[in-house]
Amino acid sequence: MSYLSLSEIKLGMILNQGFISPNGNIAFGQGTVVNEYIRSCLREWEVKGADVSEGVAVEFNVVEFNKLISDFTIGLADNMLIEKTFYNTCKL
Repeated sequence: MSYLSLSEIKLGMILNQGFISPNGNIAFGQGTVVNEYIRSCLREWEVKGADVSEGVAVEFNVVEFNKLISDFTIGLADNMLIEKTFYNTCKL
């Protein structure tokens, strides 16, 4: 994409430019994903528009997420068992 007026910028779009706040600090860097807070700051600073691109759509897969959590939990349990066995062996 390219330059859009502030009213055209949607949540989830990506800034292709950085912004400096009125007090001179870098506020939002290039690559920042636009959220409501960023839009409100830009409105407050009276920014007319920005160079943006479409955000990447992210799919959330509950089944994959649950498997990841399960694998992680099993890994923690296995690690605790190994540590306990090692501790008991060292006590001998």
